[in-house]
Amino acid sequence: MEEVLKLSSILGDPTRFNIYNHLKTTEMPITAQEVSEKFHIHPNVARSHLTKLEDSNLIISEAHKTGKGGRPRLLYKLSDHLTQLTFSYDVYQLLSNLLLCTISTFGEEGKEALYKTAIKMGIAYIKDYYHQNATSKPIKYGKDKIFLIKEAAEKIGMRLSIQGSPDYSSISLHISRCPFQTIVPQNEELTRCIHRSFVQGMIYYFFKNATFSDSNKTVGLEAGICTYSVEKLF
Repeated sequence: MEEVLKLSSILGDPTRFNIYNHLKTTEMPITAQEVSEKFHIHPNVARSHLTKLEDSNLIISEAHKTGKGGRPRLLYKLSDHLTQLTFSYDVYQLLSNLLLCTISTFGEEGKEALYKTAIKMGIAYIKDYYHQNATSKPIKYGKDKIFLIKEAAEKIGMRLSIQGSPDYSSISLHISRCPFQTIVPQNEELTRCIHRSFVQGMIYYFFKNATFSDSNKTVGLEAGICTYSVEKLF
């Protein structure tokens, strides 16, 4: 338990967690300079984050000579010391249902607070995803932003298909897989509204004047598809 608390504290910093998650996902060594460039932070800050991760045995560093003389550069990679920090699925599902049931007791006021929070989280998520990928994928046009939203949604397990007008000033969104559905199956209405609001947040980050509405084709989660219309994108 003591180790879990320590690691939770280390990974509680969003930037540090993203650095660790990047190393875990790519399984490729990285230098402090590369971390600095990828996460848009000063090299000294990057080295500080990497040092804390290394001190916690989450990553290790190896010195590599560049062949140009001078000091060897440090390459950081995941260590073999892995610790499971997440709840088991059953506990996660129980906790999710407990929180949603609690919110339901507050009636419409509680639901409204949940939807606003989901929108804020959608905005924060796509903002972070955009800044992490902006250098490798220049985003110049509205259509590029729409498909970045699709890509970001799929990263968290949401299957999002898009049909757009010729100039993509309006689109139809079809959500055929929702990552929240299996977590809170007893709260279908709230689950649908969570993913609706989360996607709204991602859209509002790029298109502040967009209008978001349920399509007449919207069906329940048990049928597997929710459809929304988005207009006035630009």
